[in-house]
Amino acid sequence: MAQRVVSALLAAALLAATQAERDGSTSTRGCAVSLDVAARVATAGCAGFEAFEVDGGAPLLAAANFWDGRSQDMSAESVVFRVTPRKNFTNSANYRLSKKRPGKTQLHLERVQAMRTQGAHGWDYFESTAGDKLLVMPNYYGCGSDRGPSHPDAACRSTAVYRWSERATEFREIQRLATSGPGQTDHFERGGRTYLVVGENFADQVAIFVWDTAGGAGQEGARGEGRFRRVQTLPCPGAGATAVAEREEARAVAARAVAARAA
Repeated sequence: MAQRVVSALLAAALLAATQAERDGSTSTRGCAVSLDVAARVATAGCAGFEAFEVDGGAPLLAAANFWDGRSQDMSAESVVFRVTPRKNFTNSANYRLSKKRPGKTQLHLERVQAMRTQGAHGWDYFESTAGDKLLVMPNYYGCGSDRGPSHPDAACRSTAVYRWSERATEFREIQRLATSGPGQTDHFERGGRTYLVVGENFADQVAIFVWDTAGGAGQEGARGEGRFRRVQTLPCPGAGATAVAEREEARAVAARAVAARAA
């Protein structure tokens, strides 16, 4: 599978609203916005994007590339881009887009970091209650084509946890979690603590981890020894992706089951 170029709609609502206010086209009835193709992003079997900011800096866009079509271990480079609005950007595809829609803001994506991933299933960025800025990557084939570990102490660890390093101004890998065919993750806070939810497709279960700031000897990070620890496992045949729904004080974890998969 050759590398493909996909069209991405990137944070367009905020940019459109800002432009509308600048042009004086806002009204008391609210701001009507439309979405345009703002950039074309080179990806390799991209399974999802995550858009976020760190410490109020420029918006970042992380692309989870599932497979580059060449590697034997189902790996690819998953990339983090810095996103900046630019008019009259004359570089290749973005310039052609701007010529078709004059006056529209185009986005310039600057590659700032890349991580080697295996069957990447989507980034998950969040800040822990302790202030750690975390980026989580579930590597579906992180343990190869085997079903992977089903025990928390297994040697193969396929979900990577990165933490933002203020000194290096980049994400550093600090931990790998023992998961079996991990899919898209989600997170939530409860009782002043941060939790991570991972769907384990190969193990037919959902794992819940808590971010501990008291343990984890040897882990890098200016905020101490933080790391995730598994606290609960829920049966869920074919779990592929998870989502946390909140309503007042109640929280529910939903997992999407993948009906068809290799035995």
